[in-house]
Amino acid sequence: MINIVILFLSVIAIVFLFQQLLKAKRSGRFIQIIRDLFVIVLALAMTTAIFYIVFRIVIRFFI
Repeated sequence: MINIVILFLSVIAIVFLFQQLLKAKRSGRFIQIIRDLFVIVLALAMTTAIFYIVFRIVIRFFI
């Protein structure tokens, strides 16, 4: 359940960062926004991987 919450919050953060990225082109903060976006994408990928591994383990032991 906590993985789904983290996944949902990560997607919201990515949408917000894309919006900030469009604004940052004009103010020169482009590199900082790209770095933050990379961290969010990495966290999203790790959460998805953990969720997939747990799902596979549960299926293997209970089915």
